[in-house]
Amino acid sequence: MKVLKIELLDNEQVLLSTQLHTTLTLEQLLRLLPTLVNAAPEKPLIPSAGKYQRLSEHLTQSNQTEEMLTFQQIETLLGFNLPQSAYKHRAWWSNTLQGHTQAAAWLQVGWKVMKVDEGKVHFIREQEAR
Repeated sequence: MKVLKIELLDNEQVLLSTQLHTTLTLEQLLRLLPTLVNAAPEKPLIPSAGKYQRLSEHLTQSNQTEEMLTFQQIETLLGFNLPQSAYKHRAWWSNTLQGHTQAAAWLQVGWKVMKVDEGKVHFIREQEAR
C-alpha cells in the first residue's frame, strides 16, 4: 500500500493538504493526474529516478525511437561518473528494477536497454522493443 500526499497551493498559501492510501501504480497515477485536475501538465510528468533523473529527462525529451549514448555522454548528462560495475558488468544495465534501481531512469519513461557494447548503450523506446 502506498501513501499519496496531495497539497494544493495558491502562491505560497496552502489551500489543501491531505494524504490517502492507494494501490495504484506510479504509472497509473501519472496517467490519471491530468484528468483529475482537468488540465494538461506544462511538461511531461516524469517519475523520480533519483540521481539518474537527468538520464530520464534526456530520454523523455528525445524525439527518436532509438538512442545510442556512450558511457561518457551519460556521465556528462548525469554530472558524475558511472560506477565501475556499469563498465564491467552488462547486468548493471538490465531492464529490471529489482536490485537495479538505476534502471528506473529508463524503464519508468518507456525505454529499454537493447545492447551494451564497447562503452556504448543502445536504448530503444519500449513499444519499439516489442
